[in-house]
Amino acid sequence: MQLVFEVLRLVVTAEQEQDKIRDQYACREVQLNLPNRLKTYDVVRLNGQPYRKLVERNGKRLSEKESKEVQDNMRKTARGIFSRTYRMNLGKLSDIESSHNLTLEGNVITATPKSGGTYKQSITFDPQTHRILTRQSEVVGPGSQFKSGTTIQIDSSPEGFLQKMEIDFKVKFGSGKQIHTFTHYRKFDAESNINFEEPK
Repeated sequence: MQLVFEVLRLVVTAEQEQDKIRDQYACREVQLNLPNRLKTYDVVRLNGQPYRKLVERNGKRLSEKESKEVQDNMRKTARGIFSRTYRMNLGKLSDIESSHNLTLEGNVITATPKSGGTYKQSITFDPQTHRILTRQSEVVGPGSQFKSGTTIQIDSSPEGFLQKMEIDFKVKFGSGKQIHTFTHYRKFDAESNINFEEPK
């Protein structure tokens, strides 16, 4: 049992270091809502924080009205009216040690929540670098915007960058599937750093 805790701590440390690197990069995110609704985002920096900026719908550039709505949303977000969060909230890896029962088989950690937990998780990591390659989660309890049975899989490259996220979700009024792909990583530059200042 002690071994799985030691390995998890190595994975947590590697993920924390990788988060610092990822935060230096912009990317292109394509979100497919099956069967055929497509949204394309540029993940940029808004007043120093990551932000998903909508740039296309179904492969077409935004209309003038939609572009204005995006700009208005960015201003509100910059002022703290809307949340900046764009990452799936699966809880902190560092909390799993106390909140889940853990098992280790090869390079896979399985985390089953203790009483009242939200997610059952499976974490596949690179045995050399301890970077996460795949994180699979299933909603099994309260505390999520999704109903029990929802599954989430996040795949990363060996270098530690997000590649794909698939969500088979169940909500109060139905179910569906989203597929997110992440490409065109580049260091944040002047074009991907956006700042809004409050009017004087």
